[in-house]
Amino acid sequence: MVEEYDYLCKVIIIGDNEVGKATLFKYLNKLLSKEYDQRALERVEEIKKGLDKKIDDYLILRGNTRRRIKRKVISHKIDKLIERKTTLEQNTHTSSNISTMLTNGLDLSHINVKFGGNTVKLQIWILSTQERFRSMFPMFIRGSLGAIIIYDITNLSSLNRISEWCETIRENCRNIPIILVGNKLDLEDLREVSIEQAIKIKAEDKISDFLEISVKTGEKVEIMFERFTQLLMT
Repeated sequence: MVEEYDYLCKVIIIGDNEVGKATLFKYLNKLLSKEYDQRALERVEEIKKGLDKKIDDYLILRGNTRRRIKRKVISHKIDKLIERKTTLEQNTHTSSNISTMLTNGLDLSHINVKFGGNTVKLQIWILSTQERFRSMFPMFIRGSLGAIIIYDITNLSSLNRISEWCETIRENCRNIPIILVGNKLDLEDLREVSIEQAIKIKAEDKISDFLEISVKTGEKVEIMFERFTQLLMT
């Protein structure tokens, strides 16, 4: 099945370990699985309708045929069509949630976002910030049209390298839109980073936008991608 979109945008996501990047990767793959399964289901239903028509035609033909051998041949064809239909119903697709970040320093996913009557495919590169992958940052970052920096609202130290990452991103991609995202909104009671602190960083590092989300519950995740897409396309 061919995926249809009007625009393709490479996007990088970066942040400390444990800020929720792996959870975001699983969240995106879950969305992809639902999207794929829906398209696959529609295609399967089309094929099943065609098979049902053939089965009906053969049933009519068998009912109008008096010769035993010919009826047997037709019955065999009907059985094969039914077998094929059953196989279609049993075969399902499941997207992989297996991360390659530990071995390659990178997870790849995507999400389609509607904007101005068009479909924008965000090709998402989720980067590991482990030291052993630092030399690969420029290669991963180049060609990106936007960046999302994630921190953990329950961990003050997750803010420490935001300025450094902004600088690295701009060295390789100039002034692309960058948004700052505080994750783990579901753990509000454990908050260490205030909204005011995040807004201050946004201003100091000339970041385009800021919001807080919960990848675990899905709260505002799709809003994040919608706002980000608007930045990319305007």
